[in-house]
Amino acid sequence: MINFHEPEVTKGFSDDLWVHFNIDDYYFERVWSSPEKLLNIAQRYNGFLSTTFSVYVVHPYAMNVWNVYRNRWITAFLQHYGVNVIPCVIWADEGSYEYAFDSLPKFATLAVSTVGTLKVVDRKLFVMGFEEMIDVLCPERILVYGEYLPLKFENWCDEVVYVKSDWAKKREKMKGE
Repeated sequence: MINFHEPEVTKGFSDDLWVHFNIDDYYFERVWSSPEKLLNIAQRYNGFLSTTFSVYVVHPYAMNVWNVYRNRWITAFLQHYGVNVIPCVIWADEGSYEYAFDSLPKFATLAVSTVGTLKVVDRKLFVMGFEEMIDVLCPERILVYGEYLPLKFENWCDEVVYVKSDWAKKREKMKGE
């Protein structure tokens, strides 16, 4: 089992430079194949949100477990070298909860992504998994990445930090030009 420690998260989180992996998996596959190269980059930032190798309902069980394992391993690797890493919690459906929430810290800062919740069925799966995650992990702070908000996160956690998706930022910039 991989255990995580609580990263240092300052009140000014949104003003700090943190790295996220809420992008297509193939963009950060090299992090998995050569994680030591990430250590040099890590020194330029206050911390990382953990990798988010995808977990989907349509993926075979073994692939989802493998992707969760890779997310946890990279997090533990970075933390071993003193990098602040906030675990991103990802799940598919009820069948994934056991391994999706296993070994994550309770009463800690956790991140979730609402990317991929545009469709009603995906939103429903997100909300069901989020409610279970809250029951199991009881996070003290939640970082929410994305622009579709399938629920009011403040109803579930006292401290919520919203991080706009890169696409939302691009759209805002285009509207302003």
